[in-house]
Amino acid sequence: KVIQENMHLALMMADRSMVVIDEVWNADGRADFHIYTGAPGSDGSVVLELKVLRQFSHPKDPKSTVTKAVAKATNKKNALEVVKQAAQYKDELKAKRALARLYDMRRPPIEKEASESADILAKQLDVEFKVSQINYTAQEKRDAKVQNKITNKH
Repeated sequence: KVIQENMHLALMMADRSMVVIDEVWNADGRADFHIYTGAPGSDGSVVLELKVLRQFSHPKDPKSTVTKAVAKATNKKNALEVVKQAAQYKDELKAKRALARLYDMRRPPIEKEASESADILAKQLDVEFKVSQINYTAQEKRDAKVQNKITNKH
């Protein structure tokens, strides 16, 4: 929810001519964002769906400190779901584009099966898909950048 609220603010500040609507209910569920770059219904509308991959789940009770490990299968399901939702909401809301954004909060080393499976599905469903690693420390961010450079050269 925090990522969604920050994204809403950033989108509204990025281009004041855009109309950014969050929590858009439709027959298939609730789209995180429906963005209009022109008049509603114009060719400039975009659906944006967000999901987070986690290593641990936090308790719903704020008094509890017990966390549980999130299974790989759960993260893979969530990664695929964000793509499916974006594609479905694009059709339902008659948007021109569908964007699926996955924020990965797991600590390195990170298995890539969830995001790779979602990337394949996104290509099949014509959804623009992006994964962003959320790093906890500056050192983790530097390490991730170095690993990305090494991986992309091969």
